[in-house]
Amino acid sequence: DHDFLNKTAALIETIKPDHIVIHDLHDMTSRNHHNRQSGLFIASQGDRTVADDLQDAINVLGEIQGAHPDAVIHIVNSNHDRALDVWLDDPSVDPRKDAANLPLWCDLQKLRFQIALAGDPLPVTLESAIAILMDEIEGITYGDNVRFLGEDESLLINGIEYGQHGDRGINGARGGYTAFEKLGSCYVIGHSHSGYKNGKRVAVAGVTGSLDMGYNKGASSWSHSHVFVGADGIPQIVMGIK
Repeated sequence: DHDFLNKTAALIETIKPDHIVIHDLHDMTSRNHHNRQSGLFIASQGDRTVADDLQDAINVLGEIQGAHPDAVIHIVNSNHDRALDVWLDDPSVDPRKDAANLPLWCDLQKLRFQIALAGDPLPVTLESAIAILMDEIEGITYGDNVRFLGEDESLLINGIEYGQHGDRGINGARGGYTAFEKLGSCYVIGHSHSGYKNGKRVAVAGVTGSLDMGYNKGASSWSHSHVFVGADGIPQIVMGIK
């Protein structure tokens, strides 16, 4: 939602936070695994490519960083971002039948296999894809203050854990805010697209994107909202930004 993104950038410019935490930066709209088996959906995408999806992510990241260049930006490993990995690992995907996306698919596969065969930890695919798209494989040009977190990588700031997206719960169980309410620490998560807070234990951010994504039919709890943690260390839900 570009209007709410602009309001968010203005809020960042006013508050000037030390840290900015982003969930689901990339949506993988054009080849999302929930829809790509539908010929009708693929037709509706026209000539849109995965590179276009990534360019949207780059633009959002650039606007957020532009609002406060000195902030450290942390991009939490999220299920929408990992849709890139699902696309690359799905045996039903035949890139030869998707010529527009074939070059990027091959570049990412080559990089992932080279690293895997060398025995090194796999990189965050979203970071690699953005780097390839920007023709700078050594890293994105936004600078050292942009960090892509790995899976289950902790991000502990002043006693609050920010490194979990919320799609995964305890010991491999299904995620959701109720799973984190059972833990002793304070967590700030995303995933549910709905602003929520339970005392000082769990706070959930809403979305900056559209409140109507097509698949969220019926009554909805989705909200345009963020989590703000001030000097007192207490998470607050910020909604209704004007």
